[in-house]
Amino acid sequence: MQPDQPQRIETIPLSIRHVAVIIVSVVVVLFAAKVLLAPNDTHHHDHDHSRSRENRVRNICQGLMVYAARNNDYFPSKDQWESDLITAGYIEPPDTISMASDGVEVSYFLIATYNDFSPTDILIYENPKHYTEGVLVGFVDLHVEMVDHEVFEQMLADQLAQDPQP
Repeated sequence: MQPDQPQRIETIPLSIRHVAVIIVSVVVVLFAAKVLLAPNDTHHHDHDHSRSRENRVRNICQGLMVYAARNNDYFPSKDQWESDLITAGYIEPPDTISMASDGVEVSYFLIATYNDFSPTDILIYENPKHYTEGVLVGFVDLHVEMVDHEVFEQMLADQLAQDPQP
């Protein structure tokens, strides 16, 4: 009689895409919980407004990254990305309208078509007409920042010149 051998447990290897979807999903859930549980402090209205507009852009970026992870690294088309993200449940309809928008002009512009970018490449940006201090830009690594207009124009031109198309 042989002593009992420990059973081998077979594991299923996860693809990079599955890991990316899991990570982005966790980030989205944690971010949503943070937003929902954040205290409402009316004493810092200007700071809150700035944070809110950045959060809106970050939410869109997160939705785009989840969409791409679930669609063979392709982002939605540039002319209907808003409806694709809303239909998929990644963003809400009000997220597609900038807090600085007049309701007539386009609020956000999607740059990406295929997820083959550097983490610091532009993913989406708010209409440059909205703010005098700069352009609100969402990057592939999900950080959002206000970029000076001239710096933004150069960044955008450089990225479009090297934009990998599938």
